Amino acid sequence: MPAVSVYIVTPPPDAPIESSLPPLSLQSSAPVSARDETIARLTTRIQQLEAEIEELKRLLAGKGESKTAKKPRFTENYSLDRIHRQKRHKDSTGRRGNDAKRDLIEEQQKVYWPDADQDACICHRQQFAWRIIDGKAVYVCYHIYDLPESKELPLPPGLRTSRSEFGIEILLILAFLHYWIGVSIDHAREIMQFFTGLPLSKSQADSLPSQLAADWDEQYDTIAALIALSFLVYIDETAWKVGKRSCYTRAFSTAMYVLFRCGVGRGKAEAEAVLGEFFAGMGVTDDYQAYTHLFRQHQLCWAHLLCKAIKLALQHPDEKQ
Repeated sequence: MPAVSVYIVTPPPDAPIESSLPPLSLQSSAPVSARDETIARLTTRIQQLEAEIEELKRLLAGKGESKTAKKPRFTENYSLDRIHRQKRHKDSTGRRGNDAKRDLIEEQQKVYWPDADQDACICHRQQFAWRIIDGKAVYVCYHIYDLPESKELPLPPGLRTSRSEFGIEILLILAFLHYWIGVSIDHAREIMQFFTGLPLSKSQADSLPSQLAADWDEQYDTIAALIALSFLVYIDETAWKVGKRSCYTRAFSTAMYVLFRCGVGRGKAEAEAVLGEFFAGMGVTDDYQAYTHLFRQHQLCWAHLLCKAIKLALQHPDEKQ
């Protein structure tokens, strides 16, 4: 460390202390300069940190005020009955009550059995449902009539069950837009909202295709059984996509019925699921190997043969055979 010369002077008794000290005499000023720079830098940093601390204190004070407990609010009806009503509200399924539905009613209809004596019938219940009438969504209130002792009431035409809130036409439109046109469920909802004014929620739209599939299970099995009993059946399959997953659609056609199996594989088991392990009639298909031993009589489709012949002729023009 550089040597420092210090002069000690005894000041007069009445002299101020500050003015009695002589200046220091340093042999080198470089270390002092570096120290001064460090002190200045640290002083600036300390000021910045102090400012940040003050800002954090202000923010914490504001958060503390926002989290303080609110003043208690007392109501006149502080009873067990009120508490029970609150609990029922929390356990609500989200379905609107009949009183809330009545505000939406635009049309009312009476429903009887076709051969009922209307004068002898009484109104057993009401059912509310959205229907598409003249291209627009209409909320309909059905008044269900039958004899006083009746146990099985008639359903309004076009409704699945006594709890249906949407007509079959709405289910079909949604299924057509989503599965055949290929738009998403959300876009299908927007299309229906724009053209018909139907306020269809996402949860309702998600559940409707499943309801439609459940309704058609019995009819689907019946058509499959009738095709299996036919003398002549035409079968074809084509690639089909469900989202990003590749699969196939199979078509089984007779003179009276057509059955589609969508989203299935191409193997022989899919055909056997409809026709059985051996079909006693005649099958008309392309030359896909899975159909070779499935029918008692097998006829190849002429359209497929002609397409293949044209393809071969174009690929090998010099081969006369």
